[in-house]
Amino acid sequence: MNIKYKAIIVIAVAVLFFVPSASAQTPPSVPVCPESGVYSVLCFQAAKFSNVLGAIITLILVLAVAIAIFILLWGAVKWINSGGDKEKVEAARNQIIGGATGLIIILLTFLIINVLLGFFNIDFRLINIPRLD
Repeated sequence: MNIKYKAIIVIAVAVLFFVPSASAQTPPSVPVCPESGVYSVLCFQAAKFSNVLGAIITLILVLAVAIAIFILLWGAVKWINSGGDKEKVEAARNQIIGGATGLIIILLTFLIINVLLGFFNIDFRLINIPRLD
């Protein structure tokens, strides 16, 4: 078996190892909107636009991180499959650098948002937008 196929199999097994199992278990009972944890990522009440805004911000950040990690992994696969060709190695290296740079920018954006909102004592999941009655 070729080394690149072994590397792809190792990466696939590693990804599957870190994915939680989806067995037929009863989900744990959680409050309607928990303060933290996995269930709080997109927890909002549809009647409040401010909660929807916080959920959209969170969803955008989660999707951006997932895309950046995918770009990093795809660059690694391209590097493995390059076969020593200098142009392909350089293209894969640039893709990995771009993915890492994007991931750093996304995480810094998340940090800046949390620091600013924390400084002003605002929870971005519960942003209050005034309205006229």
